[in-house]
Amino acid sequence: MLLLISLISCKSQNSKIVGKEYIYENSNRKFSVKIIDHKNLIINNTYNCTEISDKFKNISLNKKYKIIKNKIIILNPNQDIEIPYFDNSNCTFLTTEFRSNVKHFYDGRTIYPDESLYTFPKIDTLNIINDSIYYYKKTKNGSIGFVFKQKSHF
Repeated sequence: MLLLISLISCKSQNSKIVGKEYIYENSNRKFSVKIIDHKNLIINNTYNCTEISDKFKNISLNKKYKIIKNKIIILNPNQDIEIPYFDNSNCTFLTTEFRSNVKHFYDGRTIYPDESLYTFPKIDTLNIINDSIYYYKKTKNGSIGFVFKQKSHF
């Protein structure tokens, strides 16, 4: 009986997200998760920057997934994709200067550059909460996270 309830709840959660696109976007980046069907999704990352190699300007990954409760488990997660430095880009967060700007304070605090701006992380688990999908991971210098909002259909 418990197995049946579990299967029904996963199927129900899956039906709610199939065919939908979830987007994290700012002025320089569009990062999205598009749920194609009950097994496949596409993760896209597009930098709206000049002077950046096409290989890194648009990254698209086809992934297999399953749902367990409110989690999307990526069955074939990507490795971290290392975005190289682009010192001539209008996106300063892709430059050597931005990424190497670690600030040390007299009270012992250290502030590192915001990795979420220039990182394409290994996505292995996404959390579904209401009409959004969340990604969060600890890193060696803090954490990285994204809130993907469901794309509106106006």
